[in-house]
Amino acid sequence: MKIAVVDDSKFTRMVIKQILNGLSNTDFCWEAENGKVALEKNTRDPVDLIISDLEMPVLDGLQLLKTVIAGEAKTKCLLISAFHKSNQPKIIDALKAGAIGFIEKNSLGKGFDINSLKKEIDKHINFLAQDNILKKEIRAASLENNSSRSVVKNRADFISIIGSAGSLGPIEKILEFTDKIEVPIVIGIHIPFGIEKVLINRFNTVVDEKTKPLTFEGPMQVGKVVLLRGGYNAKLVRNIDNIDIEYEDLRTDRSFTPNLDNFLLSAHLIDLVSDVIVLSGLCNDGIQGVREHFRRGGSIYVQSPETSVARTMPLAIINEGCHSVVSDPESIGKLLQEKYLTAL
Repeated sequence: MKIAVVDDSKFTRMVIKQILNGLSNTDFCWEAENGKVALEKNTRDPVDLIISDLEMPVLDGLQLLKTVIAGEAKTKCLLISAFHKSNQPKIIDALKAGAIGFIEKNSLGKGFDINSLKKEIDKHINFLAQDNILKKEIRAASLENNSSRSVVKNRADFISIIGSAGSLGPIEKILEFTDKIEVPIVIGIHIPFGIEKVLINRFNTVVDEKTKPLTFEGPMQVGKVVLLRGGYNAKLVRNIDNIDIEYEDLRTDRSFTPNLDNFLLSAHLIDLVSDVIVLSGLCNDGIQGVREHFRRGGSIYVQSPETSVARTMPLAIINEGCHSVVSDPESIGKLLQEKYLTAL
């Protein structure tokens, strides 16, 4: 895999280059000190992946990402930046625009955790490689056959929306059709710790805030929509009067949190069935949980791989055969609306 590094810090570029040189199946090609230089170099020598800082002079990581995606090159972008409150909206914009992920780096003043950074970069590269392999293995015919399956008409106890990279836009599109649906909706997407408040404010634009809150309680909630917190392991627990979300702090391995399999399987353990919407994602987290809910009668809606920024998660579910519908986010939203607003 051909990779480039873009950062205005020469030291950071050196560290990431050393990391890449120590990984297998990676070919470091070039480096740049800002997005403008990176665009010029990528035009001459396109790479598979650009690892870019978010905040840079001249042309920052978000502008670089949007320009690369709008161009002809099939280059993916992985953003890396010190995480602080001021750049949270920009991180969300980058994920929505099509970044395959975001990695937090410690500020240099607090120390640079090279081992942690190496682990995070390696994980994203491996899943990006897996994404390319799965894309080649899936057959177009299987999509056509599976997308026409009838959706189970029984209403589930709640709706889960799962995904990671590039799923913010699809989530907003689906939520446009859910304001009158009378079941809780739990969103579990892989996001960094601390970004939830900005993200839930984003959902305010498409969710009816006056909708009566239902069963689930949690700190990140708009109406009946609950967003699982990034950086934590989440599970559903049954209490005397209601069902709550409990969080377990994760000290390590924060890249793909919350763990979607753990969350979905926790619902199964307390005898709840979920309809699951599987969106763009750069890992196969969720297969076990989706399989269990499908077996118990839940409907599984999968975003069509051709509309996904990261195809690994949708393709993994399709290859398992545990899905009801494969379609675009708008069509999935309309199907949910029809299912839950039509008298049975």
